[in-house]
Amino acid sequence: MNLDASVTKKGLLEALQAVDFALVETQLYLDAYPDSAEALEYFYRMRDESDRLTAEYEKRYGPLTPMANEGENWKWIDGPWPWEAGGN
Repeated sequence: MNLDASVTKKGLLEALQAVDFALVETQLYLDAYPDSAEALEYFYRMRDESDRLTAEYEKRYGPLTPMANEGENWKWIDGPWPWEAGGN
């Protein structure tokens, strides 16, 4: 997925959620069919895309998880919480 500056916060988060869903489903498939080279290649593509989208989201909007916090400030608490209006 190619992203440009016009992609909204919500749109970026939805894209990340879709990729992460595909990643989990592929993991479950591989648990049942571990010799599937096609599924393994797809898993790696989805993993790389998830990493890319996560990095882009965090660059634009801040950490998605507490473990992603970097720097001298605790940015994890900035902005609305996921359950608040306007949150993730």
